[in-house]
Amino acid sequence: MTGPSPSGAAAPVASATCGKVRRRVHQHGFTLVELTVVMAIMTIVLAVFVTMLIPLGNVATQTGAIADNQQAVRFAADRITSDLRSANPLDAFSSSQPASTYTNQIELQLGTTGSSQTTVRWMFDPASQTLDRQVLSMPGGTVVSSTTVLTTVAQATFAYYSSAGTDLVAANPSNSAAVALCAVRVQVVLTAQPNSKAPPFTDTVGATIRNQLPGGQSSCTYP
Repeated sequence: MTGPSPSGAAAPVASATCGKVRRRVHQHGFTLVELTVVMAIMTIVLAVFVTMLIPLGNVATQTGAIADNQQAVRFAADRITSDLRSANPLDAFSSSQPASTYTNQIELQLGTTGSSQTTVRWMFDPASQTLDRQVLSMPGGTVVSSTTVLTTVAQATFAYYSSAGTDLVAANPSNSAAVALCAVRVQVVLTAQPNSKAPPFTDTVGATIRNQLPGGQSSCTYP
């Protein structure tokens, strides 16, 4: 029978002590300095990321604004040309008015000749910067109803051309009747900026007057 070893009882105590030390070493967390450094780095990365996103957001906003302006101007241009192609006929303004009256407004009849027709006037108001479509009681009559089709309008001009391509307003500054009687084609230029986050958009369209085509042309006092 052998006796206990002199060092046998001490060995377990030393092993347990070393294990506690190792566990304490492995269980320590980040220091305050380390956390501060990490947070600073994350803040910088986040700031750079946000800075990159802002221009992308601005581009998307401006792209949408450009589309808004294009759509608004083209919608107005389409409505005007639709009325012009259906005009039967164009109305002449009073002879007391200069031919330049036609440059920012146009009046026409819609409907079949001999039946009930509707008098429509398109007018650009520089003061309010609006393009309005008005329904009148009769040619040159009072306004029955008015619809603003386009806002923040910088330009809305009408140019009238004869069958020979003559600019009738320029050729007849004192004869407004000649403009309505001899116009075969009307050109419309619209510039507007309904959405201020994008530049103004300009659209140029033209329409042939149906009742002024060869064979249906009314008496024209200008060759």
